[in-house]
Amino acid sequence: MHRFAALGEELYLNRHRIQGDRRVVETDCETGEQRTLTIRELTPAYDEMQWSGRRFFDDWTDSSAGRSGERACQRWTFNTQDYVDQQGDRELSFVPQWAHTRKVAELKNTRNLDVYSLYGRLTQFDERIGMPFSWYFYGLHGNLVKSGQMERVLEAAEAGLIVLLEHDYRVLRRWADAPYGF
Repeated sequence: MHRFAALGEELYLNRHRIQGDRRVVETDCETGEQRTLTIRELTPAYDEMQWSGRRFFDDWTDSSAGRSGERACQRWTFNTQDYVDQQGDRELSFVPQWAHTRKVAELKNTRNLDVYSLYGRLTQFDERIGMPFSWYFYGLHGNLVKSGQMERVLEAAEAGLIVLLEHDYRVLRRWADAPYGF
């Protein structure tokens, strides 16, 4: 998986660089004025964008999950894809799939919960999984924890209503600034 991820990131960076240099014409609908720009110039923080596979592993390493000694490959399997389009451009991707065999319930009916109760449910989720900050990674997958629940936790942490470990807060903040998922 390490070699697959390295190649996937390399292909992404090469494609991303080339696409960023692509020129487009922008037309002001009111004045009709046109200007030519690159995709990079039109896209805020274009050069900071990362391949989602790299982000997953970086988030793992930086979070309580990785810091506690958990290994991603013991908690997740990876459904890999190697795709070449008609122009010959190759793209590698993967979807992480949890490796546990017991049934884990989706975090449902949380819309009306206050943030303390929501965070309590997420903490219970971590206990069921047996790993800290697991709810974040399940949220990236999106089946058991939803992105809206993750957003509410971040808002509550930033409002000082709940306390996240600083490294987990930074991972969640990065995700909110540039969301990704599988």
